[in-house]
Order: sequence, then structure tokens, then C-alpha cells
Amino acid sequence: MSTTLEDTTNFKKNRIKDLKEIYSDSTSAKNNYNKSAGFSAQTYSTAAEVRKALSDAASGDKSTLIETSRKLYAVNPIYSRLVDYFSNLFMWRYVVIPHKLSYKKTAKENKFKELYELMLDVVAGLGLEIKIPLILTQLFIEGGSYFTTYCDEESITIDTITFPSKYCRKVGETQFGTGIIQLDFSYFDSLGLTQAQKQQFLESFTPEIQEGYQAYINDMSNNR
Repeated sequence: MSTTLEDTTNFKKNRIKDLKEIYSDSTSAKNNYNKSAGFSAQTYSTAAEVRKALSDAASGDKSTLIETSRKLYAVNPIYSRLVDYFSNLFMWRYVVIPHKLSYKKTAKENKFKELYELMLDVVAGLGLEIKIPLILTQLFIEGGSYFTTYCDEESITIDTITFPSKYCRKVGETQFGTGIIQLDFSYFDSLGLTQAQKQQFLESFTPEIQEGYQAYINDMSNNR
């Protein structure tokens, strides 16, 4: 039985199609509520088209290129292996240095031990060994990573929630060199959640974001 070039090409196309159907965007909040999530990226047929898309993205809309990169990460083992290699290249270690410690010489030793262990629990609750590689993966795939954090006092952890790149953009820079990021509050409406689910999801965010979304609901034209 002979195999022609056309048969090989068709096999590759069908295989890629099957992989696209298998893999979807697992980082989206939609999956937490059994909502469908997929890719809308186009397929580039030549290297020249890829170079042009990269050039256009520097000054224009990056959404198509980002979706393509995400799709490539899902279906191409070489691309995903490179991204994962650089995301997990370093071993993350930290040192805890007290900045200010309210401790009197007359305090009992077990009280100091309690404060010390609490400090370590708070730092461990950051989950740096897990969070940083995940943030770097999104950074390498999408060209940027946008996230917010909030403190869960009951479990002594600092949770990190990431946003899709299409709903975030840098609009300025502080005097310390950090970026000023703008969040499109229509993101919460795009998830397809019920009102109860949306309210539960919003409770995961800081009061500033909850208040910002409420202002958006009150005036969607000016507070988006």
C-alpha cells in the first residue's frame, strides 16, 4: 500500500484539527462554570505572514496573534516544550527579612516564636514556586500577564487571579517604573455566568475591583 504526498498532507491537517478540538483554554474562568471556551485564531500559511503579523502587533491589535500563540502552545509540542522550559528554568527560593517587629524584651519567648511562624506562613501562602511559573507561562505565550492578588486571612494565603490579555492594557507608568493597567469591566459579562455565579466570582476580587464593576453597571458607557 503506497502513501502519496496528498495523503500525508491530509493526515497532518486532520490531526491538527483533532488536536484543536481536544485542547481548549483551560485558564479561562469559564471552565469553572462549565462554559465553553475555544480559540478564534487564524492559521498562518507562510513564515512571511507570521513576520508580518508580529510586525503589525507592535503598533496595532495583538488579539489574533495572541490567540494563535495560545493555539500553538496547545497543539505543538516543540513550542510548548520551549515555553515550559523557560517558565520552569529557575528554582524559586525566598528569604524572610522582618522590616519592623513590635517585640518587647519582656515578651515571652513563645510569643516571639508564634510571630515568627506566622510570618513564615504568610510568605509560604504566596505560593511563589507555583504562581511564578504560571505567570511566566502566560507572559511567554501572550506577551503579557495581568493579575491581581488578595489576602485570604482565614487560610493565611495570598491568592492570585489572572485576567485575559484582551481585557487589559497598559495606559501609563508610575514614577517607580511600574505599569498602570486598565481593566475592561465587560470581562465579567463575557463569562456567560448567571447573576449568582457572577456575584460569587466577584467576591474573589479586591473591593476596588468590585466597586469598579458596580460603577460600570451603573454607567456602562463611561465606566467600562
